[in-house]
Amino acid sequence: MFNEARLKLTLWYLLILMLISFGFSVVIYKVLDSELNRFSFAQRMRLENRFREFRNPNFEYSPRLFMTPDLVDETRKRIVLFLFLINGGILVAGGTLSYFLAGKTLKPIEEMVSQQKQFISDASHEFKTPLASLKTSLEVALRDKNLDLAESKRVLKDNLVEVERLQKLTENLLVLSRYEAEGKGKRNLSRVNFSLIFDEALRRVKPLLKAKGIRLKKDIRDVEFLVDAESMVELLVVLLDNAIKYSYKKGIVEVVSYAKRNFLFFEVKDYGIGIKPEDQKHIFDRFYRADSSRQSNERQGFGIGLSLAKRIVEKHKGEIFVKSKFGKGSVFVVKIPLSS
Repeated sequence: MFNEARLKLTLWYLLILMLISFGFSVVIYKVLDSELNRFSFAQRMRLENRFREFRNPNFEYSPRLFMTPDLVDETRKRIVLFLFLINGGILVAGGTLSYFLAGKTLKPIEEMVSQQKQFISDASHEFKTPLASLKTSLEVALRDKNLDLAESKRVLKDNLVEVERLQKLTENLLVLSRYEAEGKGKRNLSRVNFSLIFDEALRRVKPLLKAKGIRLKKDIRDVEFLVDAESMVELLVVLLDNAIKYSYKKGIVEVVSYAKRNFLFFEVKDYGIGIKPEDQKHIFDRFYRADSSRQSNERQGFGIGLSLAKRIVEKHKGEIFVKSKFGKGSVFVVKIPLSS
C-alpha cells in the first residue's frame, strides 16, 4: 500500500517540478530569443552604418555578410538543445529526489499505521486471555451438576479477578491513548512540591506494599517544579507498582529524589529479579514483557505501565532510563525540568 502511495506521490512531485522547469525553460528561451534578435538587428545596423561611411563604389553590399538567418537559427537550436539537456537532468535528479522525499513524507504515517496495527493485535491478544479464562470457568461451572454455593462463590471470585484485570487493562489503554493523543502540547501545568506527589502515589500503592510485605525506604526532598500533577502521580504509581511487582516478598523498595542543575531527579529502586540486558532496550515498548516477567503468575502484567511512564516523561520534556542487573534488581531514573 505504502509503496504504491510512494510512487504516486513521487509522480506528483515530479509533475510539479517538471511543470515549473518547463515554464522557466519557455521563459528563458523567449528571453534569449528576444536578445538574440535584438543583438542581430543592432549588429546589422552598426555594420550598415559603417559601410555607408566607408563604402567603396566597387563594393557590392549583401546582408549575408552580417549575422545571417542561418546563424541565428543554429543558435536557437543550440539553446533548445541546451534547455532540453537541462530539463532531462532535472527529470532524472528530480525523480530520484522526489522518490526520497516521498518516502520521508510517508514514513511517519507508515510508522503510525504500523503501530496502530501492532496495538490492535497486541490489545486483542491481551483481552483474549482473560476473556477465554472467564468463558472456560463459567462453562465448566454451568456443566457441573453438583455445583454448590461454596464452589459457586469460588468461581465468581476467580472470575472477578479476571474482570478486574480486564478493567485495569482497559483503563491503562485509555490513559495511554490519551497521552499519545495529547503528545507534548496539551498540559495542565501547576507548581507543586514533589513530596506531595510522592505522598499521593504512596497512598495508592500502600495496599500492594502490605500485601507483599515490602518495606519502603525513602529520601524525598522538598522540591517544587512545574508539572501536570496528576500525570506525575500516575508516573510514580507506575514505577512503584513495577518495583513492587518484581520484588521478592518482604523485600525493599527505595525512592530517592533530588534537584540538580534545574532538573528534578528521582529514582525508584528494587532488589528483585532484574532485567536481562537484551530486554532493557525494549521495556518501554508497548505490550513488551521480558521472559523473566512470565516466571510467576504474581508478576503478570500487560506491558503498558512503562510505556505509559515514558509518554508522561516525554510530555514533560524529560528523560527516563533504567539500570538493571539480572537477578539483583533494577533502578529507574527520571529526569524532569523544574520549569517544564
